[in-house]
Amino acid sequence: MAVARVGSFTRAARELRVSEPTVSRRIKRLETALGAKLFDRGKRAAQLTFDGKRALNYANAAEHSIARAAALTRESTSNIDGECKLLVGDGVGSYWMPQFLAPFLIGNPDVELVLFTTQDRTVIKRPLFDLQIQYMEPLAEDAVPVRLGTLHFMLFATRDYLAAYGHPTRTEDLARHRIVDLALDLTEKGMMTSWAGMSGRQALLTNSYTVLGETVRQGGGIALLPTYAQVVYPHLVPVLPSLNLHGPLYVCFERETGKKKPVRATIDYLKDFVFDRQRMPWFFDHFVMPNKDWKKVFDGCIARAFAHCEK
Repeated sequence: MAVARVGSFTRAARELRVSEPTVSRRIKRLETALGAKLFDRGKRAAQLTFDGKRALNYANAAEHSIARAAALTRESTSNIDGECKLLVGDGVGSYWMPQFLAPFLIGNPDVELVLFTTQDRTVIKRPLFDLQIQYMEPLAEDAVPVRLGTLHFMLFATRDYLAAYGHPTRTEDLARHRIVDLALDLTEKGMMTSWAGMSGRQALLTNSYTVLGETVRQGGGIALLPTYAQVVYPHLVPVLPSLNLHGPLYVCFERETGKKKPVRATIDYLKDFVFDRQRMPWFFDHFVMPNKDWKKVFDGCIARAFAHCEK
């Protein structure tokens, strides 16, 4: 981290109060352990490689976790006040986050949470926001990525829709159904259409997860949705369970920003309650088929969040 911060083995050694050969030896030992080259070494500067940027992200996250642990005792008896600005994708921000906002607001009465949604899936640094929930690991050197979980996607429709139009048993059957699909640009084919290799047209193409989800919920057709959709709307039915895909979910922030108390409180709440990877099977790293027990798990997680905020 020191070499990445100052861009030089010599300056890093001076900052750490060790010899330059010691810094070189420790970096070399780390590269050997990771099996990757972390720096391109020049005469005057050390530039992070792609693997180096990824390793730095995890080092930043580890440093944040240590600082979080050290602050727990100091903050347990003091109120946290201030503002936290959070940017999150349209789908997670509209359907999942609201399920857990009330406990956070009750438990943190002096924190002003500013939550904005975006339909842009690309990773762009937005300095106006303290936190950004995104679907790709950041490569900015000052970014701290904290893994929230894994989003799993599969096809869903309502029972009424499937009763009226039939239940697809093969990918080819989807061509005879109303497909509700997501695209961020008019030039795109649509996420589900591309993923399933379909050549037919969509009944609805939208750039909004909210429009997508509400249309399916009202029986408008079949769409690719995150598996947590079934605990939010239990009447949705999985279609073609063997077809599923997944992707990681991160909350990202700058190192200094993560030290602010309201920001740190928000990160902790996101990790411990909103995206609980230990209790919520829809955020596990491996795929779990939705089942009837999920609603009980979901209700228990909501109750746990409320119980925590009332302490």
